[in-house]
Amino acid sequence: VEKELDRMLEMYKELELDKKREESLKNLEDLSKKQEDLSKETENKTTSKEELQKKQDELNKEFKDLQKDLRDLEKKNQELENPKDLADTKEEEKSIEEKMEESGEEMKSGNNKKSSKAQKEASEKMKQMSEKMKEKMAKEEEEQAEVDEQEDLSKETENKSSSLEEDLF
Repeated sequence: VEKELDRMLEMYKELELDKKREESLKNLEDLSKKQEDLSKETENKTTSKEELQKKQDELNKEFKDLQKDLRDLEKKNQELENPKDLADTKEEEKSIEEKMEESGEEMKSGNNKKSSKAQKEASEKMKQMSEKMKEKMAKEEEEQAEVDEQEDLSKETENKSSSLEEDLF
């Protein structure tokens, strides 16, 4: 009974991790879209510099929150008996952070064109990061399906051999 409870707890932790990964992925995709929209807004110069700066600061904060969520995910993953192979996105995160900061700096100095370009690059890097995460998740699902298939086959073989033994005796 205890083994069964441990197994169920582990499965619950894995489900929780998967749910949080999906949420983080969706947040990243939403953030990428917002950054791209802000890039267009910055380029069109239809919004005041202060308003643009405020929006960029908000996106920077959202990205920081996302990074915190990703660190929490890594921590939860390490608590699993069999940790999953999560996508390492630290390099992409650093690059995105730099582009977002560059955008803010260019905005402050009144250079909307360069600011917009940096925002667009940040958005593109977010898209690349989300693709990397999706690929890792898909690969993992594929591998899990193979493991499940192997387990099913071995159980089937086990059942057949035990029923064969019963027939013989």
